[in-house]
Amino acid sequence: MKKTFLLLGLVLGIVFTGNAQLEVTPTGGFFWGGKVQFYEGEIDMHDGGNFGIILGVPTMKGNFVELSYSMTASSADFRPYSSFNGYNPVSADLNTHYLMIGSYQQFDVGGKVVPFLGISLGTSIFDFDYPNSANLWRFSMGISGGLKYYISDRIGIRIQGRFLMPMYFAGMGFYAGIGTGGTSTGLSMNAGAIAYQGDVSGGLIFRLK
Repeated sequence: MKKTFLLLGLVLGIVFTGNAQLEVTPTGGFFWGGKVQFYEGEIDMHDGGNFGIILGVPTMKGNFVELSYSMTASSADFRPYSSFNGYNPVSADLNTHYLMIGSYQQFDVGGKVVPFLGISLGTSIFDFDYPNSANLWRFSMGISGGLKYYISDRIGIRIQGRFLMPMYFAGMGFYAGIGTGGTSTGLSMNAGAIAYQGDVSGGLIFRLK
């Protein structure tokens, strides 16, 4: 997690030293955790509430570059497909972090309500609270869309939904107890897989000049 906040602080410093107008949006919402299927079994990452912050800077007419961070505290379950494969069910607390940078396009439809669509790239961090389990970092992609409503030149409301895809859970270590040959060194999932996740959120926009 120290790496995450160090990277976020670096980008924040670069943004704040610029002269462009900045939109700051603290957010809160609901996150869908999704499932990952492997040869040995399935990991179910539970849904939960999330919070985050979005920083956006206009680049050209209707276009923004933005940096976003979100975090969800929930849990995850590993369910083996069969008790004969030597793995036991496992449950653990799970914190899911997304740090993304991307671009979105606003559409002028007249009035104060502004729809937008965007795409982003970044990293997802899966922090399992389980013995001998290290944080899992994965490259991620995201597609977002939503609405902005500007109450004034300085204040607005943002509502959005995101479809998130952390890529390739290859080599995921989720220690699962006893194997058929005695004590297992852990569950090593070597097949590549993709999780499908998403969230809906909203927050106040603060426009800084």
